Amino acid sequence: MSREMYYEPINNSGPYLPIQI
Repeated sequence: MSREMYYEPINNSGPYLPIQI
């Protein structure tokens, strides 16, 4: 099982949330 995770910035400048795609 291969999962790609990328971090997407919130409110342009804020905490990064790990998103699984």
